[in-house]
Amino acid sequence: MEKEKRNFLLNDTLWEDIEEYLNALGNGFVTRLKNEHPSLTIDELRFCMLLRLGFATKKLAPLYGIAENSFKQKQNKFKLKFGLTDSSISLRKYLQSY
Repeated sequence: MEKEKRNFLLNDTLWEDIEEYLNALGNGFVTRLKNEHPSLTIDELRFCMLLRLGFATKKLAPLYGIAENSFKQKQNKFKLKFGLTDSSISLRKYLQSY
C-alpha cells in the first residue's frame, strides 16, 4: 500500500476535483460507489475512479509501479470484491456502466 501512495503524482485537491467531475458526469458515480461498497479504502476508490475515467492499463500500471500483468491481477481482485463472477464482464465495463 505504501508503494502505491509513493507512485501517485496527484494530490488530494486533484483527487477531489476528479471525484467532483465523476459525480457530475456519472450520475453520482463516486457517491454511489462509496454508499454501495462502504468497505472500499480510499486507494481502492481512487483505483476505481481511474478505471472509470478510461485510462488504458499500460498508462495506469506505471502509476502504481507495477507491470501490466500485475495491474490486470489487481483488476481481477476487484472483480471478486464487487461480486462479478461472469467472466464476460470486465471490471472496467462494470465501472463504465455503474
